Amino acid sequence: MKLFFKLFFILIFFSIFAKCDVALKSNNNFILGENFVFEIEANGSDIEFPNIDKIDNQIVVNLGTSRTITSINGNVVNKIKKTYSFKPQKDFILPSFEVKIDGKSFNTKEKSITSYIPKKSKLKNFDFEISLNKSSLFVGEESVLNLKFKYKKDLQIVDLAFNMPIFNNIWSKKIEQQNSSYEENGFVVQELNFLIFPQKSGLLEIPSIKIEAKVIDMNTYSYSLFSPATKTEKIYSNSLTLDVKPLPNNVNLIGEFLLKTSVSKEEINEGESVSYQVEVSGNGNIDDIEDIKLDIKDVTIFENKPEIKTKIEDNKNVGTYKKSFSIISNKDFEIPSISLSYYDQNIKKVVTQKSPSYKIKVKSIEKKATFKGLEKVKKEKIEIEKIVYKTSLKQQLLFFILGMLFTILIFGLYFYVKNRKVKQKDDLPLVKSIKKSKNNNELIKLLLPYIGYNKILDELIFKLEKDEKIDLKLIKKDIVNIVETLAL
Repeated sequence: MKLFFKLFFILIFFSIFAKCDVALKSNNNFILGENFVFEIEANGSDIEFPNIDKIDNQIVVNLGTSRTITSINGNVVNKIKKTYSFKPQKDFILPSFEVKIDGKSFNTKEKSITSYIPKKSKLKNFDFEISLNKSSLFVGEESVLNLKFKYKKDLQIVDLAFNMPIFNNIWSKKIEQQNSSYEENGFVVQELNFLIFPQKSGLLEIPSIKIEAKVIDMNTYSYSLFSPATKTEKIYSNSLTLDVKPLPNNVNLIGEFLLKTSVSKEEINEGESVSYQVEVSGNGNIDDIEDIKLDIKDVTIFENKPEIKTKIEDNKNVGTYKKSFSIISNKDFEIPSISLSYYDQNIKKVVTQKSPSYKIKVKSIEKKATFKGLEKVKKEKIEIEKIVYKTSLKQQLLFFILGMLFTILIFGLYFYVKNRKVKQKDDLPLVKSIKKSKNNNELIKLLLPYIGYNKILDELIFKLEKDEKIDLKLIKKDIVNIVETLAL
């Protein structure tokens, strides 16, 4: 009796479920900065999904389509599921979507989706911690961000996915020399270090960072012919806050720098150029050095783009800024002094360095005497020799025959191209539509009504649906060949 009731309730459940022609599946929340994924599933013989381009002003990406085809009493029933993704910036409402099934319209329900900030993961097999060597600093001052990821030694990891996020108002640079891997208390530890430079004063946040680990799942009974079953673990780190103070006296550089300038010569001839070199070396936020310009009246100045080279030494950003100028003048001029101001962390004050000015002497060149007049050119008689070419009757006849042959050839080519275009226009309407289709979705939509006509055509349709990266041009050619033989 109990078994009878169980079977009865199961039948009721499946009968109710079968009536759900359209279903929207998604989470009720999402993590800020990550993609939100949702699915629309529909059952029927002829299904038309909506075009979803944007949600909440964010571009929506179609991740793919899966299809199951069954035959009930001779009727073909499709179960199609489309998966979409986009990156929302705030809480939003997932709107109602209209799906047409067998000529009838069905609408999904609106759904409110809220955002949340992830917290540090507390897992038995994983741990992910980030830290700073200093969290209170000036704008442009460097700090070392350490990423320490730990996982159980006996864990079978197939793949690790990690992308360093782009922080708001914080510039980062990886320290290659300090990447390390070691074992500690039964865990494998991997460390990465980054040099970061805050670009704005105030409280700046380094949000939680995510690592995705694909591990072999020993607790599942599913298997693959080529590889064992896996599952993906999402591991989140803690977040950090930086207390960033503005630099004094409106300077934008912090560190230790040395300013050097030089000229190629201090005396030139009129029309010659003098080369002026500027070099700033040291450690700190060298990339933030403002482009150096020269303002000299009545001269012509050519300048190169500054060349900035940096590297990391002892957890400091070390490098050089170099720029060269070429100056041309017809009179004496002076290259003015330039200054460089920065905040020196060692002495805790603003330092200003100034280059020397250079006075350049321009020597004038004596001009050669000009001609007082021009001698009159004596008029001479110029004899013009006329050359007359004569052609024989045979040559004239040969040219005529060649002209006729060339005319016949042109007309032949014209009618050949015209007939070829006529043949191309004789394609069947379905063939024309297949050739004009621009993507997989358009082509599948055209071919859905013809499922069941031909086994090879069905295989091509399923292949087109499963593989989004398939060579569309090649498979369209195969489909056209089959459609032309079937005369659809």
